[in-house]
Amino acid sequence: MITSKRDTRGGAVAAVLVGALLLAACGSSSPHTTAHVAKPSKAPTVVNVIYQPSGLSSYFYANAKDLWAKYGLKINPISIEAGQNELAPLVAGSAEFAFMGGPPTITAVGKSVPVRIIFSTNDVSRLEGLVVPKGSPITSLRDIVGKTIAVPTGSSAWAGMHLALAKAGIPFSAVHTENLAPSAALAAFEAGSIQGAWIWDTWLERMVGLGGHIVALEHNYGVQEPNSWVVSSSFVASHPKVVEAFIAALNAGAVGVNADPSAAAASYSTLTGVTPAEAVTIMKTEPTFTLADALSPSDPLSFVSENTGFAEALYRSGEVLAAAGIIPSAPSLVALQGAIDVSIVKATAKAYG
Repeated sequence: MITSKRDTRGGAVAAVLVGALLLAACGSSSPHTTAHVAKPSKAPTVVNVIYQPSGLSSYFYANAKDLWAKYGLKINPISIEAGQNELAPLVAGSAEFAFMGGPPTITAVGKSVPVRIIFSTNDVSRLEGLVVPKGSPITSLRDIVGKTIAVPTGSSAWAGMHLALAKAGIPFSAVHTENLAPSAALAAFEAGSIQGAWIWDTWLERMVGLGGHIVALEHNYGVQEPNSWVVSSSFVASHPKVVEAFIAALNAGAVGVNADPSAAAASYSTLTGVTPAEAVTIMKTEPTFTLADALSPSDPLSFVSENTGFAEALYRSGEVLAAAGIIPSAPSLVALQGAIDVSIVKATAKAYG
């Protein structure tokens, strides 16, 4: 449900539970196009948006430049931490858009929850991996055998850790893991009570800011961990123009941040807790996903059916989650590709250029 400017709601998230609660976590380098800006002629449409304080460069840029208003929208943000259920408010109608990492997106598709993937943000594997305290004897992946590493169970980091260790020939069972939410892992890292953490962008950079050292990043082991923007199937069917405007604003933000990351640094810093300098590092390391990327057959995370890169990345993580019993079974590649609403993405590109 959406509201007019004269009928706004608070940001309370509905308590309806949908499926299993899974942790969320969370680029591309193909050419980017300049976004065409809409000229709304009426009061903006208010939409409730669930987000995490993570690698949402295009979202943060859109906030910094108030791109939402240019596309006829007003955002009511609902901030959550990884591990909270993003699906329930979408299905209940108390939120229109949700940012999700791979695992909850995979779970939704596997359980046939009526949601559609409409866009992405980045490939978090470029800045998701192992970080250790200053002076740690851990200097390579093999050094973590027998060590205790904090990682949120069921998150994209957890799946990515599985995939990276497998590529390095290290059994996941050879490492002792401690299931800590990102904020708890940060506190433990600062207190010196953990030997390392496998975590994503903003939290990783905050640990580096505490003197930490990055030992390994998933991207270097051939892992891809894309994030998703998701809406309910009923909402995209009943309000396609609102969805198009939301995607267009995110695309304009992506084009802007890829051209000048510093422009979103203050907004990024305020909403995530990293310093402006750390925010710029994250945005430069994780190129932000654009409409051009989504519709390019050659892009590694393409949305179009000719190249199922995005769906394939989710499928690989789904296999890991299923093998570990986190989810009953991994959704098929066909099901994951079918959950991507390519038609709304193409409609956005046609409408906004």
